[in-house]
Amino acid sequence: MTRILSKIKSFDPILLISIVVISTIGLLSISSSTPHLFLRQFLFICVGFLIMILISFIDWRVLRDSPYLVFTLYIVSVLLLIGLFFFAPVIRDVRRWYSIGPILIGPGELVKLVLIILLAKYFSTRHVEMYKISHIVLSGLYVFIPALRLYFFSLILGQQQF
Repeated sequence: MTRILSKIKSFDPILLISIVVISTIGLLSISSSTPHLFLRQFLFICVGFLIMILISFIDWRVLRDSPYLVFTLYIVSVLLLIGLFFFAPVIRDVRRWYSIGPILIGPGELVKLVLIILLAKYFSTRHVEMYKISHIVLSGLYVFIPALRLYFFSLILGQQQF
């Protein structure tokens, strides 16, 4: 319990105030334009805030110390992108989200986060040898594989992306 209290006390007050102010402005804007979405948006803000607090308790050093975990996250995120072709419903003529009940989950956001972590891990371990073309090509390949799904295959199958 003391660990939880010390973690909560260590939150950045400026960040918390900024989140509350921006969320309040967004809720006021939604309530004036589309009042029926106010409760839904308020619920999403509360869930997002709770997720932010829960994520703050994760020890991120695990990602630094375990290259296999980072690469596994990358493989899972790419598989989630590929799975969009087979398992995602068509919404507005595109397959971008998985539908889990009333919630839509877009794996593209996960891929962005995992790519940042993967490339940071890759470059931090090879920063002395960055002059080698093989490191540049491999890092480009890490980015190219998800981009291949997002753009190339979408064009072949006739899905619009933007």
